[in-house]
Amino acid sequence: MALYPYVGTKENLLALMQDQASALPSWPDPGPDLAADLQAWALALFALYLRHPWLASRPWSQATQGPNEQDWLERLLQIFQRWKVRNPAAITILYATVRSCAETAAAYETIDPAQWLAVHNQLPDLRERYPLSTSLEPVSPDWREAPRAAVIKAVEVLARGMSLR
Repeated sequence: MALYPYVGTKENLLALMQDQASALPSWPDPGPDLAADLQAWALALFALYLRHPWLASRPWSQATQGPNEQDWLERLLQIFQRWKVRNPAAITILYATVRSCAETAAAYETIDPAQWLAVHNQLPDLRERYPLSTSLEPVSPDWREAPRAAVIKAVEVLARGMSLR
């Protein structure tokens, strides 16, 4: 209760916490290509979401766009400017991919692999019913690393597509 005279409402407090937790890390020097720069940005945001999993679970409509959150967007736009990317839809694609992969990685922390396998093994005809999905190559040999590996692969694909324009 003692904080509310200073911040107003619980939502204001959460917004301030969200912006404070979103402070940018120090950035590496620019990479040799668009993919390297985007990957550095995406993996830094992924790491932020893993340090503060509650950030990824807050609705986008409640983003504060305070100075720390705005720094992330500005950094991404600097990358776009450096590599002459003119596709604003890529902003949403990058944020959404990183966010959902981080949410998955955080959820994996709570999974008991034995319990997951027990449920999975109850579907004896899994390969016959779902031949395409069960034949996919994993993005990582360790399932717990799959969300991070998915971010890397998604950035590679997106950078390749943006470079074609």
